[in-house]
Amino acid sequence: MLDEQLNLQETRPDTHPPSMAKTILVRSMDNADLLLKLKSVWEAAASWGRFCDEDLGDFIKPSEAKPFLPDWLLNDPRFNLETWLNGLHDREWIWWSSAVVGDYLKLDILAEAMPLSTWPLVVVIEACDGKVIYDDLWIESAQIKEKLSLRKNKENRLNNCIYRLTEVILAGLALMVACICLVFLALYIERNGVIKNHHAEVKRQQQKWENYQPEDYIITYETAGYSGIYSMGTAKVTICDGIMVKAENPYCNDPSTGCQTELSRYEHPTQDPVETLFQLADECLDFCSVSYDPDYGYPTHVGGGFIEGGWVSVTNFEVTSCDTIAQ
Repeated sequence: MLDEQLNLQETRPDTHPPSMAKTILVRSMDNADLLLKLKSVWEAAASWGRFCDEDLGDFIKPSEAKPFLPDWLLNDPRFNLETWLNGLHDREWIWWSSAVVGDYLKLDILAEAMPLSTWPLVVVIEACDGKVIYDDLWIESAQIKEKLSLRKNKENRLNNCIYRLTEVILAGLALMVACICLVFLALYIERNGVIKNHHAEVKRQQQKWENYQPEDYIITYETAGYSGIYSMGTAKVTICDGIMVKAENPYCNDPSTGCQTELSRYEHPTQDPVETLFQLADECLDFCSVSYDPDYGYPTHVGGGFIEGGWVSVTNFEVTSCDTIAQ
């Protein structure tokens, strides 16, 4: 039996693998059920081995693999069996351990090289309606809260470009060119101040949202142009315990119209739309405006040139109870 098959039975969230390792933290409506679904798929994937398991012979073909995989995975529109099998065959890592730790499912993988792609595992997680919230170097259980509270600061590309340009100018250009550079530097400082104030306001409103956001709510929004959430139109999204459980078009109630009520999921299939609204708000710099809800702090409108004249507007926000919805 292969090592990865044996590792599927291991629950050791605080045991570091013998070499390089990564941790994937996942949240879902039912982490225990999600883990059972993942293992049902990975028991088959582990038995097929990888490129380095030459003694297993030729890698399994798509037609041969189908009977071993559940229908919920094969029928997921984001899942491509041939591409997934190629990723499984070429990966330089194996499953190491799995455990439900508090509100999270902690998956640890043993790596043979870095960097690496965990896409073959992540696509199965998302097909189970799980949300990956951490995919990075291995951490122990006690570090989860600290790691998730840290936010990665985005690199300011414009800032780096200006400093590099300033170095070149100071090293070899004439006084006139240096003076011109100082003018541009002054303009940059002024713009940089505006940008910093903008980012600070986004963070302040996002902190308000994190302090006051309800666990369960329904948000309806309209989009025009490329928004990074859904295509043009209206979407009504139901959030339960911070997880998106339903996305629909509220104007498609009559099947005879040919309008599709249930929306297909886009780039971030389980991401709370409010998270995407804050991402768009943070990028809303030139010829663009943002407004916020006075009570909860979420962006009620984001629009302007940064999305090619497009915009996103929240038309309704309703605090609800998913227990009531389930009934």
